[in-house]
Amino acid sequence: MLPATYAVLFALGAELGGVGSFLVPLRVGAVVLPLSIVIAVVGNAAVGVFGARGTGSRLGAAVPGLGWLLVVGVLASARPEGDVVLTGGPVGLGFTVGGALAATAVIGWPLRPASPPSPGRR
Repeated sequence: MLPATYAVLFALGAELGGVGSFLVPLRVGAVVLPLSIVIAVVGNAAVGVFGARGTGSRLGAAVPGLGWLLVVGVLASARPEGDVVLTGGPVGLGFTVGGALAATAVIGWPLRPASPPSPGRR
């Protein structure tokens, strides 16, 4: 059952990377909306924390980040035709850096809350 959990976590991370990459150039009129940055930071953090808590291991936090990084890396690279999905600029950079930092930060997140010391112990 645990391998299936890791596969789902990888797929969730990959989905966050794909959806966020396509939302980098989102505009309303002439205003660029940084929705992709919010999706990358909040999504990677949430899926990583839930993955770590659900599996009880740091690998559960790392697997979604790996899926996200793989998809973002592929979509940021130029094809032979010159097409690229994830473009540069402030939103693209914020999406890439913010998502990577959020995915990395949750690996160090505590797996369980620290238990208070026993009454007779210090």
